[in-house]
Amino acid sequence: MTDLLRLTNVKRGFSLEGQRIEVLRGIDFAMAAGEMVALTGASGAGKSTLLHLMGSLDQPESGSLLFEGQELMGLSNADLAAHRNRHLGFIFQFHHLITELTAVENVALPARVAGIDAAVAGERAAELLDWVGLGARLRHRPSELSGGEQQRVALA
Repeated sequence: MTDLLRLTNVKRGFSLEGQRIEVLRGIDFAMAAGEMVALTGASGAGKSTLLHLMGSLDQPESGSLLFEGQELMGLSNADLAAHRNRHLGFIFQFHHLITELTAVENVALPARVAGIDAAVAGERAAELLDWVGLGARLRHRPSELSGGEQQRVALA
């Protein structure tokens, strides 16, 4: 069986004030579809860096990153964005909702970017918001929602 996600000898570092900081040094990791994984570690240990690599928000400096057997290393930004849109979802600590859009517009946006008809995307977004208990808040902007409600919009 092919792993859902496999990292092999992945390395990632950063330069800070002229000094090189190696954050990830030769990481090997595999995860099967349906498997649950907890990522723990001290502050500054590289958890967020690793999650950014696993989520195709950043690229490793070296190594291999396979998703369903496809190498992601070296893909263009456009190809990585298409991969994220098709296969991944994120709930960030800060919700990254677009303040000018309503809850339903925020949820429908990825589908619209993928070329789905506005009416179809809006209907599905409304269903998802209802599923997370926000059916009565479709037309509210993020500033009109509580932190927990904003997180549920991000989840939808």
